[in-house]
Amino acid sequence: MTLAAKPVPGWRWVVTPKYFHKCLRTLTEGTPGRKITMRKGCIILADKHSNMLAGIRRLLEDEAETVLMVTDEISLNHALETFNPDVVVADLSLPTSTETNIAWVLKKNFPRIKVIILSDHDEKSVLDDVMAAGVEGFVLKTRAVIDLIPAIRGVLQGCKYISPDMK
Repeated sequence: MTLAAKPVPGWRWVVTPKYFHKCLRTLTEGTPGRKITMRKGCIILADKHSNMLAGIRRLLEDEAETVLMVTDEISLNHALETFNPDVVVADLSLPTSTETNIAWVLKKNFPRIKVIILSDHDEKSVLDDVMAAGVEGFVLKTRAVIDLIPAIRGVLQGCKYISPDMK
């Protein structure tokens, strides 16, 4: 894959100001065919709602050095193949090319990446399905402000995280 200085369609990436110039240089001077390995603290956010992405990005600005935001499965797969994120935070309702939910797609195609699922659904059956896929965390969108940072910290330490309000 060839890296280019111009943005890839569907990508919106945000870097905290402290690391902006270093990451921009890495992106524009990358070696063709070589994966970009970001510094520790790279998080990919995937949600079809840009307002939700913007809110979560603001929440994580002080927690992560790099936050990449994508709005569809194709952009997410491209970002995962290019970057080496520490964590992916994905909306359960993100449309996929298959009938399965995004949790199964991510863990099948990228088993080493830590995945936290965001969801509006608080039913135990949804939680059971997502956890059976092998994800490391499940956070209710209604509790994202409270639970997301502890969830990310926990999964980075090898723990599982489930929002306390789950039925």
